[in-house]
Amino acid sequence: MDPIQEIKQLVSELRQKYEESQKGLISASDFKAAQEKIEARLDALETKMNRPPIGDSGTKDERTEKSTAERKAFGTWLRKGILGPEERKVLTISDDTTGGFLSGPPDYVREIIKGITEISPIRQLARVRETVNRTIQVPKRTGQFSAARTAEVAERTERTGLKYGLEEMALPEAYALVRVSRQDLEDSAFNLEAEIAAEIVEQFAVLEGTEFLTGNGVGQAEGILINTTVIAGCETTAGSNAIAADDLIGVQYALKEGYARNASWLMKRATVKVVRLLKEATTNAYIWQPGLQANQPATLLGNPVVECVDMPSGLVDNQYEVAYGDFRRGYLIGDRIQIEIQRLVEKYAEFGQIGFMARKRFNGQVVLPEAIKLLKIKA
Repeated sequence: MDPIQEIKQLVSELRQKYEESQKGLISASDFKAAQEKIEARLDALETKMNRPPIGDSGTKDERTEKSTAERKAFGTWLRKGILGPEERKVLTISDDTTGGFLSGPPDYVREIIKGITEISPIRQLARVRETVNRTIQVPKRTGQFSAARTAEVAERTERTGLKYGLEEMALPEAYALVRVSRQDLEDSAFNLEAEIAAEIVEQFAVLEGTEFLTGNGVGQAEGILINTTVIAGCETTAGSNAIAADDLIGVQYALKEGYARNASWLMKRATVKVVRLLKEATTNAYIWQPGLQANQPATLLGNPVVECVDMPSGLVDNQYEVAYGDFRRGYLIGDRIQIEIQRLVEKYAEFGQIGFMARKRFNGQVVLPEAIKLLKIKA
C-alpha cells in the first residue's frame, strides 16, 4: 500500500477508537493500547519515508526536515482542506514535480499588441483619380490672353497668349512579399492570412505618405517638398531657427485668395507644438484656435491644421517645415490597381512555405504648384 494511503487509514482507525472510547464502547486501557499500536506503525512508516530515494541529494537532516514538512502539509490538507502560507511553500508551482504540473493553463489573449504606425494624410487632402489605363493625362492651361479697351470704330486685333499644356502621370508598381511556413499558418491561434493582409495595407500607406512629400518622381511619386516650382515660390522665416506669427501670416497671404478659401496647414506634430505657443503681440492671445465642435479640426489663422508625420521639423536651417495650400487642386494622386495579394503556393513548396505577394499601382504629382506654399527656416 502507498505510505500516504496507509497513514490515512491509521489516522482513521485512531479517530474511530477515540470515538468509541468517548461513547464508552471500549475502556480507557484498550484505547491506550490501540493508540500505542497505531503510533508504533506510524513511526515505522516515518522511518520508511525518511529513506532517501535513489539519486536524492541533501543531508539526512535536510531530507528529514523536508519530509516532515511535506507530511505536515499533507495532514493539514486532509483535515482542513486548506494550506497555510508555510505549507504552500512546500508544494510549489515553480517545481514541476511538487505541484507545477498541476497548475492551470495560461490565459492566452488572442490580440496582438501593436504600436501606432504613423501615416501621412496626403491622400485625404489631395484629389484622387482612379483609372483603367496605364497613364493619366490632364490638360492644363499654361497661358492667358488679356482683354483691352477699343474705340467705337477702331480695328479689333487678336488678343494672344492663350496656351495649353498636358500633365501626364505614369502609374508604376509597388510591391511587398511575405513568406510564412505552412505549419505556422496551420497552427497559429490567429487568422494569420488576415493579419498579413492588414500589415500589407498599412505598409503601402506608409510608402505612399512618404513619397507624396519627398518622392523624387523617378519610378515613384513626386513629392510636394521636391517640386522645383513649389520650392521657388516658398516663403522664408524672418528669424533663423524659429517660426513667428508674422511668418505664418506671410505664407497665408502669399497664396492666392481663391486657393486660401479651401487651404489647410500641413506640419509635423513637433512643429504644431511650436506654433501653438505663438501669441499675438498686443493681446497676448494664442493665434491657434482649438476646435470647439466634435470632429472639427483646430484652426490656425482661420484654416484647419493637419498633422503629417513625414513633414520635417526641428527648426533646421533651410528646411521646409510648414506647407499651406489647397492640396486638392494642387496635388493629384492616380490609382491604377488597388492592393492585390497573390498566394504563392507552389513557388516555395520545397521550403514548406507559402508566399504572399502584394502589388499596387499608383502615383502622385504636383499639377498646380501655385496652389501650394512652403515655409522655409532661415539659415
